[in-house]
Amino acid sequence: MSGTSSSSAPPSLREVAMGDVGFCELERDSWRLCRVVEVKKGAPPPAGAKGSSGGEAGKPQLMVTALPVSEKDKDKASGAEVPVSQLKVLSPAEVTAVGKLYDDLFKMQSLDEWTILHQIRLRYWAGKFFTAIGPILVSVNPYADDIALYSPETKQSYLAGQNTQPHLWEMARRVFLRLKRDAQNQCILVSGESGAGKTYGIRVVTDFLAEFSTHVAPSEEAAEARRVARMQPKVGLILEAFGNAKTRRNKDSSRFAKFAKLQFNEKGYLCGCLTECHLLEASRVVLHEANERTFHVFYMVFASSEEQYKLTRCEPWLFQGIPRAKWEASEDGRASALKQHQAVTEAFAALRVDPEVLPALYNAVAGLMHLLCVRFTSGEAAAAG
Repeated sequence: MSGTSSSSAPPSLREVAMGDVGFCELERDSWRLCRVVEVKKGAPPPAGAKGSSGGEAGKPQLMVTALPVSEKDKDKASGAEVPVSQLKVLSPAEVTAVGKLYDDLFKMQSLDEWTILHQIRLRYWAGKFFTAIGPILVSVNPYADDIALYSPETKQSYLAGQNTQPHLWEMARRVFLRLKRDAQNQCILVSGESGAGKTYGIRVVTDFLAEFSTHVAPSEEAAEARRVARMQPKVGLILEAFGNAKTRRNKDSSRFAKFAKLQFNEKGYLCGCLTECHLLEASRVVLHEANERTFHVFYMVFASSEEQYKLTRCEPWLFQGIPRAKWEASEDGRASALKQHQAVTEAFAALRVDPEVLPALYNAVAGLMHLLCVRFTSGEAAAAG
C-alpha cells in the first residue's frame, strides 16, 4: 500500500492566512476543498452551525468558500463559518496533488476520508464513475442513460483485456482470472445505501462473469456454457419480481439479501449457479410507508389479471393512499408492470419451468391479495353492528 493516512495537529490562528486552501467538513459527512476568505479572531460561530457547541464559542473562526471541481459543480459551491480547528490546511504541493485524477487511490501520497471523497467528486464530474482503492471498487450511480458506461464496445474491450480502467467489468475479470490461477473460491461483496445501484451492479458483474466464462470456454463445450450463461440473469429477474419494491429513494429496491454462487469447472467455464435468499422484508406485504409500494409481483398480477381475479377490491391495500390514476400514468406504473410480467414469464420459460405451474403461482399471489383485504371484527362489535 503506497498511500498513507496523515493526521496532523489542528492549525493555530497564526498558521492560517487569507487564501490558504484545505479541507473542511461543511456538511455532515461532506468534506470539501475550501479557500480561506476571512480570518476572524474570537468570533463565536452562528447558532445551529456545525461546531457551534459552547466549547467553540470565543475561539478563532474562519470564513471559507468551497472550491468547485468543475463548471457543473459551481452550483454546489458554498461558504461557511467554521472553527480554525476544523480546517485541514494543505501545502501548495499537496493542493497540486489532490487536483490530479487517480485511477487507484492507493497511489496517492496520503489517504484520508477527505482526500478519498474529493477524488471521487473529481472523478464523478470528469465522467469517471468508478474508482479503485486497492482491491476495493467504489461505484457512484451516474443517474444517466446517455453515457457509454455499459455499451457493447466498452464491454468487448474488457472481455479482450484491452481496457484496465476501474470498472465493474474489470473487477469481475480480475476475480475470474484469479479463480483460474489459484483454483480457489473467490467472493465479491457488494454494499451501499439504498439507490446506490447495488442490484444493478450485481446484475452487471454476474452477467459479465457468465459471458467471460463463455468467451474462454473450449469450443466443444461452449454451447452448454452459453446456455447456463443465458439462464443466470433470468433467475435474477424472477427473484427481483418477488423481492424488490419501490421506495422513496429507489424505484427498484431489493428488500432482501442474496448470496449468489456461480459455479465454474476446472476448465474455467460456467457450469451452474445457485442463489440463496436471506432476510426478506416480509412486513412490506402487509404495510409500507407512504409513497412507497409493496413487492413488484402484486402490481404485475393486478395489471395483467385484474378482471380474472377480481382484484379491484384490493386497490386500497395495493396503493395505500396513492391514487390509482397516478399509478396508471406513471412511467413505473401499469405499463412497467405489464412489461415486467412478460419478462418474468419468459424467464420461467427459459428456465424450463412447466407452464402449468405458472397459473398456480399467480393464483396463490392473487389469493394472498384477497386475504390481505379481509377485515376482522370482534364478536361483540359484530353483534352490536
